[in-house]
Amino acid sequence: EYVLSFFGTATQTLVFGPKFAEAMIGVDELLFTVAVGGADHSVRIAEPVTGWVLAGNAPNYAGIAAAFNAAFAEAGFALQASVAGGGLTFRVPAGTDQLYTFGIEPGKMVRALSLDGLLDWVNVELNKVEVLEGSKLMLTEAGELLFQFPEITRSASISSSSQLSGLQLDQLGLGQLENVDLSANLDATVTASLDMVAGIDLVGLGLGLLDDTREDIGDLVFDNTFLRDVDFVVDLTGTATNVTGTAEMGLLKVDIGADDPSLNFLALNVQLNVGVVGEDASGNKTTQVSMTNIQDAFNQSRVTDLIGRYDLQGG
Repeated sequence: EYVLSFFGTATQTLVFGPKFAEAMIGVDELLFTVAVGGADHSVRIAEPVTGWVLAGNAPNYAGIAAAFNAAFAEAGFALQASVAGGGLTFRVPAGTDQLYTFGIEPGKMVRALSLDGLLDWVNVELNKVEVLEGSKLMLTEAGELLFQFPEITRSASISSSSQLSGLQLDQLGLGQLENVDLSANLDATVTASLDMVAGIDLVGLGLGLLDDTREDIGDLVFDNTFLRDVDFVVDLTGTATNVTGTAEMGLLKVDIGADDPSLNFLALNVQLNVGVVGEDASGNKTTQVSMTNIQDAFNQSRVTDLIGRYDLQGG
């Protein structure tokens, strides 16, 4: 609690702390309480036109003082704010015989946010959480509340200290070579990433709630919840070194790596990109996948219908 009491020519100075700029993100106005003659009065302090903070996140004391003075004048209070002493100084005119108690009381102070301001504030708080860094909450003009997940990336490495045998290369198109049997040391790295947006159609949800014949509230939320732009990517890079083995070419038998296996190697680079799709009310494919789409696909054993893009490239 921070309370300033004024009587006569009393003055007090308020200096904002180092977290002021962060605390004021998304704030449109502040609601304070002023006690005069034993009665509490609410005073709204609007955000200055030039903002709460200046360049470098320094408090905009001049703009804030002007906002306080405008609010005091509108309420008819003999309180004055000015910039002095490195902060915001409050005083009452000389000769004032009325006691004013004005301050920040946690139980009475309200931080008023616009919708955009609230989203800004939520996004700042979300990105303070390590696992949610890069996420974003958005509201579209169509009334969809969207949550952009941060890209989820995981990597794994595979390495063999000794040769692995029985490598199958039948699909590589080695021409006349047949019955290829190889052994090699393998080193590979697999990286997988997932991007997606989760959302809820607030307009559809609201209309459903207003419908007298509406379905169960749980089903209504389920029907208006969806995933969008789901993208799964896997990247595999690897090498096979010290390749040895045998192969047949007609009547000839070929020894591979008999003299110096360190000269033989195979390189592999493969990318897999999978995109998920759903269906709209008209049966058209869309990158938005409703919970109903997912439920129907599993119930009808048609999970592959959710795969809209399946690209495998490399070699």
